[in-house]
Amino acid sequence: MTKKLKCYFAHPGRTKNTKEEAEIIDELKSRRIEVYNPFDDILNTRKSFLENRTFKQARQIWINDFKHVVNSDMVLAYQPVGTAGTGAEIIWAYIHHKFIQIISPIKHPLFAYVLTGGNQQFETVEDWKHYRRLVWD
Repeated sequence: MTKKLKCYFAHPGRTKNTKEEAEIIDELKSRRIEVYNPFDDILNTRKSFLENRTFKQARQIWINDFKHVVNSDMVLAYQPVGTAGTGAEIIWAYIHHKFIQIISPIKHPLFAYVLTGGNQQFETVEDWKHYRRLVWD
């Protein structure tokens, strides 16, 4: 029996509980990939990521998220225009030699930095689903 790949699904809080979040998770599961969504974790159950927390709670979120990145085979980062919030997970994945896929039309320097060794960027969710990679000039 083949081991299931594990994917850490990095995405900003503003994309939590959206049609796109569900579509990406459903597609990963259809590809037989086990998905870790940090917003499903008990540490992130508050309405807003920036909601008042203690230092210890805020730090624990990142300790937990980074542990899940390391324990995953890949990171899929969804970063639509007008949002922020996946950079830390992308860098942590890169440092730990994880396969990285990015869904974003943004040509950000961070993305350029990690798009080596087979890592990939897609402009839209639909492009990602159909393996149409974004090619930078």
